[in-house]
Amino acid sequence: MNTTLTGIVIDGTIRLDSPIDLPDGFPVRVTIATEEANDLLTERIRRCAGSLADLPQSDWDDLDTIVRQRRDTAFREVEE
Repeated sequence: MNTTLTGIVIDGTIRLDSPIDLPDGFPVRVTIATEEANDLLTERIRRCAGSLADLPQSDWDDLDTIVRQRRDTAFREVEE
């Protein structure tokens, strides 16, 4: 069986986004592919936006621009 699942790491344990049909203790091989944090942010915004399903494309474009600007912004160190 080969399948691709998504999840999130919490305290060193990968918590899957959906259940798998394997018994406890079943041996598996895991390949980790990280996602860009900002891509995850965009995806989560869209998932949470069910009530905004009729939002015009121009507004989605604006949200994507905001996410892209945040990704490209370099933070500076604050001197104490």
